[in-house]
Amino acid sequence: MKIIKSTALLILSMTILSPLAALADSSVGCGLGWQVTKAMTTTAATTRVSTNFTFSNTFAMTSGTSGCAQHSLVMKQKLDLHFVEANYQNIQIDMANGSGEYLFALARTMGCPEEVTAIFGNESRKHFNEIFSTSAEKENPQGALQSLKRVIKNHHLLVNKCNPVG
Repeated sequence: MKIIKSTALLILSMTILSPLAALADSSVGCGLGWQVTKAMTTTAATTRVSTNFTFSNTFAMTSGTSGCAQHSLVMKQKLDLHFVEANYQNIQIDMANGSGEYLFALARTMGCPEEVTAIFGNESRKHFNEIFSTSAEKENPQGALQSLKRVIKNHHLLVNKCNPVG
């Protein structure tokens, strides 16, 4: 009778635990939980989840620490691109006028100090057709931003005052 109970318990355990083995963690990740254990087991995954839940993982993801790669939305070198993508039409309007809050915010995002924002506005107005060309490669936020960076690099004052990344 004892052998039957043991066998039944063993079969029951295998039936319950077999699906859990298939659920073993095969992901890669970051955060404090991954610093605690990198094992690819269900127990390790549970430990990581508990650790990352207890100690906020947001800082690690946005700052690029604890083995996390910094997300592109918070990468400084792409901040100007995200700003242009989010405000493309408003920036076009402001550049056509040579001034406006979106244009001046873009100037600051590109590292231009307040003292040269008027020059930035005038140059963007003067080179509007070059920046927003109808050619396919410039007919998008990324192309317009690259053209604007060329305008900055070719201006004797803006090239020294502004710090566009990329």
